[in-house]
Amino acid sequence: MSSGGRPRYWLALSERSVGWLLWSIGAAIFVQGHDFNEAHPELVAQYPVLHDIYLNMQTTWEHDIAHYMYAGGGMWMSWVQLFAFRNQIHGPFQRKTLTVWLLGIVMYGLLLAGVAIEFPWGLYVGLAYTIIISAICLIMMVYNRQGLKNGGLRTMGRRMVLQYYLGACVIGFIVIIIWLAIFGFKNRKAAGVAVH
Repeated sequence: MSSGGRPRYWLALSERSVGWLLWSIGAAIFVQGHDFNEAHPELVAQYPVLHDIYLNMQTTWEHDIAHYMYAGGGMWMSWVQLFAFRNQIHGPFQRKTLTVWLLGIVMYGLLLAGVAIEFPWGLYVGLAYTIIISAICLIMMVYNRQGLKNGGLRTMGRRMVLQYYLGACVIGFIVIIIWLAIFGFKNRKAAGVAVH
């Protein structure tokens, strides 16, 4: 699909157009969730009557809705990227390219775990995300082999995008499991870690 895809993939839309449309929906959900998350506490100091409104907004919109909107939007965009690059084969790569790719995998895995640890109920979302995305990657690689043994599962970057998400989700999952073993389902603040 990244090089054009099939015409008339869904109704009159090409495969590329379907991918862009789906990705744009996920991006819109992600960005709208982020906008809800942008509360302005400095106004509360200026107008004390806004204190109750601010607390309601912070609890309901920021914690209960916005965080999960942009987590859901991010997950949606990940699914679309997996769909878009499901048939792509890369490599072989030079050592420098592999090093940057592996560093990206580690950084994204740590980011997934860090975000999960930061927010209330984030550990549940993080577990669901890492398990679901890993399963999707494995299914895509095993059932859409693209002429590679085991779908390229054991290659270093031949299925670069799928392996990137799979590796990052495995790292994120491991870090979340370690956190759960130490602190249970408490987020960072509730566990008292790095509280200012």
